[in-house]
Amino acid sequence: MVKAAGIVVAAAALTPLTKDLLGYPFEVAPMIAAVLSCWVVRLYYGARARSKEGWLVDVSITMLTSLFTVGAVLMMRPSPFPALILGTGIGAIGAGLIRIAEKKARRLFDDEPPEVVDDAEGVRRAMEKVRNL
Repeated sequence: MVKAAGIVVAAAALTPLTKDLLGYPFEVAPMIAAVLSCWVVRLYYGARARSKEGWLVDVSITMLTSLFTVGAVLMMRPSPFPALILGTGIGAIGAGLIRIAEKKARRLFDDEPPEVVDDAEGVRRAMEKVRNL
């Protein structure tokens, strides 16, 4: 504590503002940096879409990339600058996220139709596939 002109000034340790989303804690600054950078990149790409259909597709891709960005920040808990780069990168991937997720899902199901999991052995096999992602 420092006493200057009769006023007591205490040096407070700065701590980042944290919130939680569905029980998952996160720091607010990295989340804002990541999501806003994702939106800016998607707006940049969306500005090139001249038709109404192009805008509709871009809005859905923007929503998808925003969800991926939020999930990545919740999982990685980066500081603000890496979060900014993360959001920019996910926004730039855009529709490529659909192809990436499709490849992961095909590996999960081995290009076979999903099997019915109604016994303990089926549950064990399904959980093993999820672990191997």
